[in-house]
Amino acid sequence: MKRLGMTVLGLLVVVLAVTSGIALAREDTATKSPADVNNTPPVVLPGNADKAPGQLLQGDELNRVPPTESRPIKKQLIKWADAEKLLGDGRTPWVARDRQVWLIQVYYPNGTETKAGVIPNALVTEVIDAETGQSIVTRVERLNTTP
Repeated sequence: MKRLGMTVLGLLVVVLAVTSGIALAREDTATKSPADVNNTPPVVLPGNADKAPGQLLQGDELNRVPPTESRPIKKQLIKWADAEKLLGDGRTPWVARDRQVWLIQVYYPNGTETKAGVIPNALVTEVIDAETGQSIVTRVERLNTTP
């Protein structure tokens, strides 16, 4: 009888440990944001659409001076959501869709150097955060025709 009592007591301890572990896991999940639960990174660059252009970096303050053999194509202040559409990339969850960014495109007719080597007839597109000056995306593509 003593042995049966010890077995029942042992089972009771195991059941309590399992149920308390489940309760702790549920509580932990309940206190996390949906982004944490789904392993989505948090927004690092929050929306700033309410900021006036005077509160942001101006195009000439970006410290991006293309070489003399290049030709500037576009420099435009837009929202990140519009930049994503132009780039055709998937969503970048760490940048808020209403974040203001500079879209800069420069054409290099003689090519540009990359880690993969020289890309001839290259169009370099860079998206720069308009508040911090941080480069968000840089894309280099070879063009078949002159822009």
